[in-house]
Amino acid sequence: MAWLSGWPNRISHNLVAGSGAGTNYQKRVKIHSGSGTNSGEDVYLGGKCTSFPNDIRFTDDDGTTELDHWCEDLTADPAVFWIEVKDDLDSNQSIYIYYGKSGASSSSNGVNTFLSFENFEGYSSDTDLENGQWHRVEHNGSTEIVTDGSKVCKLTIPAALYNYQGEIWETDSTPFSLPFILEAKVKQVASPPKGSRKERYLTFGARYSEAAGGYDPYYADKSYFAALGGSLAWGNGEAFPSGFALWKLVATTTVATLFINGNQKATKSGSYSGSAHMYMCLQSGHTYTSDTIYEIDDIRVRKYASTEPTDGSWGSWESAPLGRSQGYIMG
Repeated sequence: MAWLSGWPNRISHNLVAGSGAGTNYQKRVKIHSGSGTNSGEDVYLGGKCTSFPNDIRFTDDDGTTELDHWCEDLTADPAVFWIEVKDDLDSNQSIYIYYGKSGASSSSNGVNTFLSFENFEGYSSDTDLENGQWHRVEHNGSTEIVTDGSKVCKLTIPAALYNYQGEIWETDSTPFSLPFILEAKVKQVASPPKGSRKERYLTFGARYSEAAGGYDPYYADKSYFAALGGSLAWGNGEAFPSGFALWKLVATTTVATLFINGNQKATKSGSYSGSAHMYMCLQSGHTYTSDTIYEIDDIRVRKYASTEPTDGSWGSWESAPLGRSQGYIMG
């Protein structure tokens, strides 16, 4: 079996097919640097990494074709990776995880891994929002790049403004066809309390007439919503989570569902067969006594199949044949 040159260790992982997944599907794994029992999406590398998680690579089942991947946080252990699996996941497939190469740098790349990706780290100034993969649309107020642990996009509606929309749009000329999953980290920095003013809300996903989720703090008994094909359904009323929360919109041709930190908040059944234009929109229909502010980071759009691929068995740890971890093969 071929071996990825320079890497001393590897382990194989079987992936169980998901109907409709197809090729180039994004699959998550959680990689631990220490010891433990491999199960599901979790694998333990037994202390054999040299610069965890920078020295981790993924290949196809041939052992040498590298796969695009993105790590959510290069300082975390376990490290959560998303891998773009090239082979057709309508059938069972397998991949390899390589690790332990001394001096290896991270090859994490969200742009290459997802259908669309933006973490704003490449933005040196607010003007980059005019030219990036995601760009701003301003009617009043501000849409800007700030640092909050890392670079993020900050959407602000000033207190005295109404009929304002602060937006960032995905600039790809071809809209996304349903189904898809849109995820991002979202933080509410400042917002009116419940019942104060209607229509100071954040819309997350695509246009309201396509597929979207969102949050409006006005109502006492409802706050999160989901929309599909121009029709809306509310979830229960509750406060926005503190800190950054993971927003996830699962959109198909028949249902849009919004999850916050893994918990379902709103869902809307209906029918929509067109394409979707990705955007984040903070909108105001009324004035208020203080600013409304949200921050957004790590936006990614990925494929979705109603029967998603799952994790199968893990193989045994393997060491490179003599010479291959040094980048050559002994004769």
